Amino acid sequence: MICFITTLAAVSWLKLDLVEDETWVQHTQQVRLETKHLFAALIDAEAGVRGYAMTGRPDFLAPYSLAIAEIPESLTQLRRLISDNPQQIARLTEIRQLTEQNLALMEKKLAKMNALVLPGGWKKRESEQSPPDSSYYQSPLQGKFSPSELYDWLEQCKTLLDATRIKIDSFAAEEERLLEERKQHLEFDRLLSFGVLFVASILGLGGGVFALYLFGNLERELSQERTCLRETNGRLELSRSEVELANKKLQNACEQLQRFTANASHELRSPLAAILSNAQVVLLAPDSDNLQARQRLEKIVELANSMKTLVENLLFLARCESLPETVVEIELKSFLQKIINECQLVAAEKNLNWIVNLPATPVMAKVKPNLLQQAVVNLLQNACKYTPDEGTVEIKMGTDERKIDIFVRDTGVGIPEADLPHIFERFYRLERRSRSGFGLGLAIAQQIVNLHDGLLTVESVLDQGSTFTISFPLTAKVKPPSN
Repeated sequence: MICFITTLAAVSWLKLDLVEDETWVQHTQQVRLETKHLFAALIDAEAGVRGYAMTGRPDFLAPYSLAIAEIPESLTQLRRLISDNPQQIARLTEIRQLTEQNLALMEKKLAKMNALVLPGGWKKRESEQSPPDSSYYQSPLQGKFSPSELYDWLEQCKTLLDATRIKIDSFAAEEERLLEERKQHLEFDRLLSFGVLFVASILGLGGGVFALYLFGNLERELSQERTCLRETNGRLELSRSEVELANKKLQNACEQLQRFTANASHELRSPLAAILSNAQVVLLAPDSDNLQARQRLEKIVELANSMKTLVENLLFLARCESLPETVVEIELKSFLQKIINECQLVAAEKNLNWIVNLPATPVMAKVKPNLLQQAVVNLLQNACKYTPDEGTVEIKMGTDERKIDIFVRDTGVGIPEADLPHIFERFYRLERRSRSGFGLGLAIAQQIVNLHDGLLTVESVLDQGSTFTISFPLTAKVKPPSN
């Protein structure tokens, strides 16, 4: 009887201890999730204001608006969860202060940007050269911030965000330690449960059957708890993977945005300086000197058109995959012949030898015609541009059972071997070639070919010519527009 009572008391105590340990483990896991949610909301807020500062588009502020509503709730929830841990409360206080500094800086810069918005606000204008359904927005912040001012503010945001990340990492590390400690305690209690039951079964011959019955019940409960723990851990791992993936995408987007800003600023600086210089000369010229004024104004128009071309190419690269063009099945032979006829005018001006080698039979393929046309035209224009007078430009198409190949070959200046790995990079231009372009034509062509699940390659010999090859599967699956 004493053994039975002792066994019953021990089992009851261990079960309560297990329930308590399980509660603490779940509590710690909840703190970890809330910490990740807080940091993700802070990154969303900073990315929203950063995107608005870069582009002037108000839709970038949607994540910021959601984040500033979620962050106070998340801080309050964390304060409630760690109310029994003074050390974590102190860390959370530091995190709250840094978070408030981050939000204050964002709010201050956002207020300054909103105060500088043009009286007319956002103006939607239809582009004359764009498709009927396309449009773009003119930012009301255009010209309001210098690159240095924008860079300084981005550095301030980055510094504060890095400091907040360090504090949050320290806070999360303490929770990880507590979680491991409580898991170990939970495992110890389980081992202790088995030991007590084993000793009780040996000592209590009379209560052995009943002790085994209690042991069976406890084992089932432990199994259920382990199952719940595995499911909880699985959900936590899935959530962690999703957060890491989202953070990685956000980091890549920020890096691309920074590269875009740096390259665009570099390419726009020279024409802007030239426009300003010519405009100042016109203003200082005598009223009677109409010829000089006209020449300067023509130069300004030429530079403005060059800047327009650069902006259109940059917008195309940014929107290529999401352009709302329908995939249709076309006959490639007649499609290429039409492009060739349009480009022959340029070849005729330089007296180039134009060679066309297309299959005798029709070739059908599902493509985005306007995009594929631009890729081929870019290659043909480059071939004509960098081939000396009376040189040769050849376009050829070949097919087999699996793929289609379109070749553009020229006898031009060629490309140095050291430059071949870089020619498809944006803004990359060769020193030996003309500096009139922006280095975006081949990048656009490659992005279009990639969109068709294809491959754009080049072979070149210096001073002998180059061959560009567009290859894509005969049954190519055009990638759907990205969100």
